[in-house]
Amino acid sequence: MKINRIKKDNNFVIISTNVLRDKALSWAAKGLHSFIMQLPDDWDLTVEGLKEHSKTGRDGTATAIKELIKYGYIERIRVKNKLNQFAGYEYNIFEESKNGKAVNGFPVNGSAVNGKTATIKYDNNKELINKSNNVVLAKATPTQPKFIDQFKDAITYLNTKTGRAFQISANDEKGKTDKYKLFAKVLTSYTIEDVKSVIDNRCAEWLNDSKMCKYLQPHTIFAARNFEKYIEDIKAGDAKPKDSIPINETHHLTERIQQLGYTVQKGSIDKLFNSIKGIMPKTAKNDLIEQKLLVLLSSEHAKSFKGLNSVLNNLIIIIKKIKNSKNATT
Repeated sequence: MKINRIKKDNNFVIISTNVLRDKALSWAAKGLHSFIMQLPDDWDLTVEGLKEHSKTGRDGTATAIKELIKYGYIERIRVKNKLNQFAGYEYNIFEESKNGKAVNGFPVNGSAVNGKTATIKYDNNKELINKSNNVVLAKATPTQPKFIDQFKDAITYLNTKTGRAFQISANDEKGKTDKYKLFAKVLTSYTIEDVKSVIDNRCAEWLNDSKMCKYLQPHTIFAARNFEKYIEDIKAGDAKPKDSIPINETHHLTERIQQLGYTVQKGSIDKLFNSIKGIMPKTAKNDLIEQKLLVLLSSEHAKSFKGLNSVLNNLIIIIKKIKNSKNATT
């Protein structure tokens, strides 16, 4: 066997190999324990948070934690609030099993374990230093999350497209917030360009929808299941309205139609636009289709109907009347 190692000047952590050599543990439990050991002490450890860093779902993550609890590598403590009600769990993590052995680990909250101070220290780069029986694991620097630059780019892009002002907090910068964790999970499978395409796609679909526009925010767009669906929609051409007016042109056309005295209902412009496009040559460009639509709506035949939906329902009749009028004048 040949192992290709790299020179490690930074972004690494040293931990005990005890858990890795424990034959009682599954590979899943060993991997999860190693991941937890490279987290900073003030990390808010939860099953929901851990599952965002792996393909393993909530049930698989919870199973690995239960296994580590069973074999003494994790201690889970029930926490109650001031009203003596259950408020969640606090976790203590050990490098060596505490089941009948000397404790050589540390709790996540940084306090002493069984009356003994954790036998770990940090250097200035937050790297874990131990004394013997150690292994080096790759580790992202806690003060600089892996995808933070792309995250900032995505939030800025979302703000530009929606006209909103989503902020990047200090905890975002540290990679500790839910929205950053959601984004980081997305970027393990997709690129920042994919993220921007999804933002464009959702804006085209929701920006002018009074009910859906509230979902143009990071927690909705970056949620893994949502994001995968949005990507599928883009690939299938279902959500990004290829046969509809681009979003920036919709604003302009809406104003023109309102100037003609029409009340614009939800989706009515797109429906009319697509109907006109359907009876024109396939090579017709959007500006020509828009022009034809405005001419039709300017006619007395169209104005005799009340509202754009009525025009849409009687579109064929209106077009025939306009053609007849033209023939009568020639």
